[in-house]
Amino acid sequence: MDKVAVRFHYGGEFSFDGNMVQYIGGSEGMSHIERDLISLPEIVGHIKDHAVDVEGVLLHWLFPGKNLDNGLKVLSDDKVCQLMSDSTREGQIAEVFVEAIQMKIDALVAGQRRELEETEMDIEAIINLEDDSDDVQFIGERKCSDFPIVPVKQEEPIEALQNRHDNPMKSDVVQAIDIDNSSSDSDCLYKRVCHLHKRELLSL
Repeated sequence: MDKVAVRFHYGGEFSFDGNMVQYIGGSEGMSHIERDLISLPEIVGHIKDHAVDVEGVLLHWLFPGKNLDNGLKVLSDDKVCQLMSDSTREGQIAEVFVEAIQMKIDALVAGQRRELEETEMDIEAIINLEDDSDDVQFIGERKCSDFPIVPVKQEEPIEALQNRHDNPMKSDVVQAIDIDNSSSDSDCLYKRVCHLHKRELLSL
């Protein structure tokens, strides 16, 4: 009865070094499958005979005369399996590579979970650095404390009273000052001095 020789490569993984694809590690096992029975379930059954866990695996068949860079075809259904049988002549060997997809998915999920946890930790660190103190007000790129601004009173200079006894206009000048004209604190001292001086002049 006509059979197809199939060599299974399992337990390893594909690797691309930038130039070529390789199947690194693992083991090999030979099976002879009747051509009339070639199907995907039949091939999977023979893989199990080599104690290979077929849960979450992908099967690749290498087309005769090609390499791993451009000759791999996925054994996805019976039609492709039949193509493998028709393309493998008597005396030739069909090369089938087992790829553990589930392991890659688990590793990818684990990596994404770690990235998510690290992102959450970064967010928590940023939140903890925020300052919600009521004593600090943020202005632009600087922080300044709010302190009440106390206005500084400046005394206006008092002109020297000259010629108190000789100036005939001294009384008129002093009388021209209206004490109640302004209520500002800065003029208060000046007006009080002028008022006292006026009284002194009138008493002369």
